[in-house]
Formats: sequence, structure tokens, C-alpha cells
Amino acid sequence: MVTETAFTNMTVALAHEIKNPVSLALAHVALLRTADNANETENSLYHIERAMESIINLSQEMLSVTRGAPLAFNFDLFDVLTDVVDMYRAARPNAAFHLTPPPTPLTLRAPEVYLRIVLSNLIKNAVETNCRDVSVVLEKKEGCAFVVIRDNGPGFDNEYGQIQNPKPYGNGLGLSIARWLLERMEGNLTLRPAPLGGCEAVVRLPYTNIT
Repeated sequence: MVTETAFTNMTVALAHEIKNPVSLALAHVALLRTADNANETENSLYHIERAMESIINLSQEMLSVTRGAPLAFNFDLFDVLTDVVDMYRAARPNAAFHLTPPPTPLTLRAPEVYLRIVLSNLIKNAVETNCRDVSVVLEKKEGCAFVVIRDNGPGFDNEYGQIQNPKPYGNGLGLSIARWLLERMEGNLTLRPAPLGGCEAVVRLPYTNIT
């Protein structure tokens, strides 16, 4: 059984995270209204369907956690990352996304829905800094899988070392949820200035090679 604090965290996380797929679905509804060919229509319908699936999966996974340990499955990390990036690429046409695949497949055994929440929050934060360029690199080293997300947004405040907040009404809940979920997967999140300006978010996860 989970503690009262963990249950509260999960409840808050669920309420917050449902907004992400709903917002993406609404963005694709808007794109449907201006779609001028079958490919654009099919693409938006696909992402709306995936957003609805995300809400269902998220709800079911959060409920399962209240009964014990989170469910873990084997999945290809690059496939999940590509899926998340594609949803934001279609909904954010003004931002350029660059996704670098790993030299060899990276298979993790973890709660996939948790990782989707983490990656969705980090990519969402990147595009909402009004940046025009987001790069995502996936690599394996030192027995761990690393996902590095870089943006060319406002970056860090030089005096205080804090990320400049482009959303004056934001509460930073997405990053707190990401950190909490990564801890449950024995991983962590590091935020630091990107080499060429902007912010760099580094996700570290224990790596399991399933053959």
C-alpha cells in the first residue's frame, strides 16, 4: 500500500498530467480545421487518438500504483521518445525538433507511462520557453540510459542560477512530478545551462538490455 503522502502526490500528478494530452488533442483539433489534404487530417486524427489513449493509460497506471508497485514492461526507449516528440512537433509547427537515435537499440524495463509523463513535461517546458529549436539526444553510458533535451530559450538567470520562467503563471509542478516519477524508477533529473545557451535537461535511468 502507498502512504498518504504518495497518494496525494499521485492524485496531484494525475490531475496535472491529464492536461497535457488534452491540450495536445485540442491543438490537433485546431489543425484539423485548417487541414487541406488527407495526410494532414490523418496525422492529426492519429495524434488525437494517441492523446485519448494516454489519458486512459495514465488513469489506469495511477490506479494500479495505489495497490502496490507500479507495473513495469520492456519497451524501446527511442520509440517512446519519438512518439512524444512527434506529438509536439505536429502541435508546435514554429519549433524545430532534432531527434538523434542511439547507435544501438535501448530497451528499458520500467513503467512506460511514467517515462512518457517525464518526457512530455520536459519537452513541453522546452517549447513553452518560446524557443525555436529543441534537440533530443539518447545515449547509453556507465550502465545507464541518458536522454538529453536542449532548447535555445532564455536559459538560466546568471545571478541566481535559476531557470528563467517564460510562463509568469506557471507553478513548476511539471518538473516536480518529473523528478518524483524518476525517483520511483531509480533515476534522476539534472537541469543545467546548455553549451550554446538555453537550458539542458538530462534524464538518467538505469539501463537493462533485453535480448
